[in-house]
Amino acid sequence: NEIKPAVPTRQALEYKRKDFCADLAEMEFRRLTYCGGPEYISGGYLFKHGREEPKDYQLRLQRAYFQNFCAPAINLYSGFIMGQPIKRENKFTDKETYEAFLKDSTGNGTSLENFIADIVRWSGAQGKALVLVDRTPGDAATKKEERESGIKTYLQRVPWENLVDWECDCDGNYMWVKIKECARGMRAWNAKEEKKTRYRIYTKDEWSVYEITEGKKDSAVFVEGGPNKIGVVPLFDVCWPGGSLIKDAARVNRSIFNLCSLLDESVYRQVFPQFCYPGDLPQEFKLGTATCLTFEPSGPPPLYISPSSEPNQFIWDMITGLSEVIKKMLLYKAETDGLKAESGIAKAYEFSQLNNVLVEASKIFGMAEEKILRLYALWEGESEDGIKSQYPQTFDVSMIASELDDIIKTQTIQMGKKFDRYVKKKLARSVVDPRDTKEREEIEKEIDDGGAEPGPLPPVYNRGGFGR
Repeated sequence: NEIKPAVPTRQALEYKRKDFCADLAEMEFRRLTYCGGPEYISGGYLFKHGREEPKDYQLRLQRAYFQNFCAPAINLYSGFIMGQPIKRENKFTDKETYEAFLKDSTGNGTSLENFIADIVRWSGAQGKALVLVDRTPGDAATKKEERESGIKTYLQRVPWENLVDWECDCDGNYMWVKIKECARGMRAWNAKEEKKTRYRIYTKDEWSVYEITEGKKDSAVFVEGGPNKIGVVPLFDVCWPGGSLIKDAARVNRSIFNLCSLLDESVYRQVFPQFCYPGDLPQEFKLGTATCLTFEPSGPPPLYISPSSEPNQFIWDMITGLSEVIKKMLLYKAETDGLKAESGIAKAYEFSQLNNVLVEASKIFGMAEEKILRLYALWEGESEDGIKSQYPQTFDVSMIASELDDIIKTQTIQMGKKFDRYVKKKLARSVVDPRDTKEREEIEKEIDDGGAEPGPLPPVYNRGGFGR
């Protein structure tokens, strides 16, 4: 059944649809926001100050860290949508193959529910996720021979950036698609490593795979192909209601990322007081435990000066304020004219909005699973009648709001006054001359009396995770 069509040109294979090129930067930004880590930090989202030297910017980039507010929120939504039992109905006759598919839908041990949970997360992050329902090549006379030969239907999440070209009909269904893949072949230990790219093309009639080797002209070669036995392109989109959950919050998170870097740079430069000596020094000298400095008693003595901490507090206030903005965005809070923000009516209105989004999302992912099972039925020769997947339609919205509030607070944590006083005393003991017990006692008494209002500590580092 293998089809060997004429090999297309390299230019035709590498062509990318204009829609894809226009959306690529935004989708990549959302992907990196969800993933976080070094890839985000080096992704060009740390902005250079207008008066900053390139060398200073590189040092600041090395010290940068990313507080991910978006990923924990996306994972929280996924956990609530997938956290309740799912009711499934169908008329499949081969229960053994179906049960095996539910337990391992991808071929690497991922259950169908865990696969859908991954789709929930990526559609929430990027606005949509792509699901491929394919089948391993091969033919067998019986179901038993299929299982023994490893022929099976499997699922794959196709990264958005890998779908480089496509065409849809008037109903939005794919007529054909071209998917870019990274080719990793086996090579001998003494063979030169070559970078290869594969393009997988699906139409309603056939599928084919072509390979291109970097550095070789006209190197496109046919790898494999065959007829499309189900007559439809087995790829479809799953979209989060209203677009990406973080389409606005990701930009606020980027602002927090830059403000945290500026705060870190300010602390880094101001942590050591500057030594000031009145007049001109006769020669270069070093101060330490084994050296001393003399000066004219009639003139002003040398002293240490420290820059004002007010700019740092201003930056920190902006960070805490923006964290509240993110929380409102992720909870779908809207302005309620004429209602106080904390009133019962306002909260009921906000919770109703959030519940509507969750119910709509739950319906979308239930329909996505039904579409998966219909394509599964086509591949397995089962009936498509009676396929139904019932996802939860009721949610404890107040619990979601509480969980998300905990996530935001964890990211912008403020320690208690007792801990704050302990840190200040330890710092004072390291700075004040240990022989000057009177001054040290006065400083510690001032700290105990609350002479300075304790401020928040720097934000904790969090790369996201499930729930809390």
